[in-house]
Amino acid sequence: MAQRIDPEGYYNGRRMRNCSDIARLYWPPLFLAADGFGRLELDIESLIYRCFRGFKTPPTEEQVVGSFMEYKENHLAFLYESAGRWWCQFWTKPECRPRYQTKKDHESPKPPDSQYQRWLKSYPPETKGISKTSQNLREILQKIPREKGCVVLCSDVSGGVERDPLSQPAEEKFDIRDGKNH
Repeated sequence: MAQRIDPEGYYNGRRMRNCSDIARLYWPPLFLAADGFGRLELDIESLIYRCFRGFKTPPTEEQVVGSFMEYKENHLAFLYESAGRWWCQFWTKPECRPRYQTKKDHESPKPPDSQYQRWLKSYPPETKGISKTSQNLREILQKIPREKGCVVLCSDVSGGVERDPLSQPAEEKFDIRDGKNH
């Protein structure tokens, strides 16, 4: 029995948003092909046939492999080898797994426990849910050309203007909320 895709994670999850459009589009059929534990044998040719059979233009092997590498880089999948075959263990919430696994599900090889546990813990709490864009926001914003008098305002939770986080104190700051220079 297939996994259930968590709509919140798929549409709003930052790890998923860090993936390319192609990897995001390929996620549902690949994820749904996994067994009840979220494991999937990476027989790429078979996966293309099984998951993309009805596509007018199915993905190439390179595109599918590239997608799995993105899932790995974005901490959505743990890739491992067992008995000479490559497998994927998708990260999934326990409540999205089927309540009962089948005999076939139990036949899929478990990922190496110590490596898998290390991988689960390797998603650093300080970056959980923080997109790469957000992590690099200051650097990105500093590259944007700014006209005199136009600054980025930083506000606290209550909405009060604190400061421009990117520049030296300006002579005048225009606050779009009240339409005045400060």
